[in-house]
Amino acid sequence: MPHEHADTPPFEYQLSCAEALIAGTLALMTSHVQAQRAADRAPMARKIVANLDELAAHVCISPQFREVVHLLRDHWQAMHRHSLPKPPAPEPRAKPAAPGRLH
Repeated sequence: MPHEHADTPPFEYQLSCAEALIAGTLALMTSHVQAQRAADRAPMARKIVANLDELAAHVCISPQFREVVHLLRDHWQAMHRHSLPKPPAPEPRAKPAAPGRLH
C-alpha cells in the first residue's frame, strides 16, 4: 500500500508494540510451515512460543484475546516438543552369559 504522505515512516514503524509482536509472530508461523528441515522449525517454534507468552502478558490486549493467545501458545508449545530431534535409541545390550558357563 503506498504511503499517503512522503514524510510518514513505513507502516512497520507505525505499529503499536502489540501489533508489531503479532505481525512478527504471524511471519514466524508462516516460515515454520514453509521450513523444509526440522532443524529449522524447532528454533522458530521456540520463538513463536516466547512471542505468544509476551503477547499474553501485554497490557493492551483484551481478556478474550488473551485467552486465544494462551490456547495458541499451548498448541505451539506442543508442536515445539514434537519438532525437537528425537534422542538416538540406546543400543541393545548383550545378554549376560548363563551362570556356570564360560565363553
